[in-house]
Amino acid sequence: MAIGLASLRVRACARFSALLACALSLPCTARSQTKTIRIEYRAEASCPSAEEFEKAVLGRTTRARFEADDRRTFVVLIESSPGGVMGSLAVKDESGTTVARKVDGALCADVAQALAFATALAIDPDARPLPDGGSTQDAADDTSGAPAQGPRPDEASPAPSPEHGSARPTSPAQGASDRRPVEAGRDRGSFDIALGPSLASGIAPRISLGAAASLGWEARPGALVAWLGLEITALRALSTPVGTASSSFDFVHGRPTLCLFALALSTEFRIMPCLAAELGVVIGRGSNIAAASTETRFWGAAEVGARARLELGRAWFVQADASLVLPLTRYDFVFEDPNTPIYTVPSLAAAAGAKLGWFL
Repeated sequence: MAIGLASLRVRACARFSALLACALSLPCTARSQTKTIRIEYRAEASCPSAEEFEKAVLGRTTRARFEADDRRTFVVLIESSPGGVMGSLAVKDESGTTVARKVDGALCADVAQALAFATALAIDPDARPLPDGGSTQDAADDTSGAPAQGPRPDEASPAPSPEHGSARPTSPAQGASDRRPVEAGRDRGSFDIALGPSLASGIAPRISLGAAASLGWEARPGALVAWLGLEITALRALSTPVGTASSSFDFVHGRPTLCLFALALSTEFRIMPCLAAELGVVIGRGSNIAAASTETRFWGAAEVGARARLELGRAWFVQADASLVLPLTRYDFVFEDPNTPIYTVPSLAAAAGAKLGWFL
């Protein structure tokens, strides 16, 4: 039974790699030439190392040579996913175009093997799969050029059963648009803008409602600083009756925000703790009194909270924020003549919001 499963896995890798070579439109005439490439390999600590991956490629073809400054780059990314492990291969050539494909499976080693064979096949149409049950180390040692024991990439074979944990390719339509991490440059971070409703409780006698807009930089996955940016918020507290008079309050402030070490619950969803400061003004208005007036005062507060962000594809995302607010300007709001208390800002309040955003 174990031999049958190994054979099934190799055939799945072969079929995927053959499809990849066709999709990349690689020339098949220069079969005798050695091709220089560069590999950018990023994977989790439990996966095969970059050196092992390169050996696995060389174990399938003798027509590859690795050069650090070569203009043709194979970008390999392997990361955890809800169903196991997700791997991607992108090829960057001199024209700057990128063609990406994905493989997912239960074991990182299986995904790495599939991507290594796909890389070798993209370099050399005559690349051979490993014999049944082969490993990455076997690929490094088996460079004699002997005919491969496994099936050829063009042989038809049934697709592997998902319950066996074999690596399996996804279609180009799925791979091209549903996950941003395979896009070139995503690992270097990106700017984003977002807009949505906001509310606060405790900073005024009644709940304050409004909107907020933000511009920020989302760092690459795994970075210490996950997001850094500025948010502009405008809030208005619901009118508060005091006897026959009434009062209302407006808050307008900038909100520099720093979010740290995002916790990725999946490729698209992550949670991050955030620190922020509110710097702006509070505008108090009195009405239905003999001497109605409006006063503007400085507003300052600190925030400690959390952010949840869900990516909706390559360009869009939604996020929700919740935080505790510590006002630094704790005013006593009163009506004068006669002196009538309205509200005293407490030492602790709360704020929340939701936004729809776009990656620039």
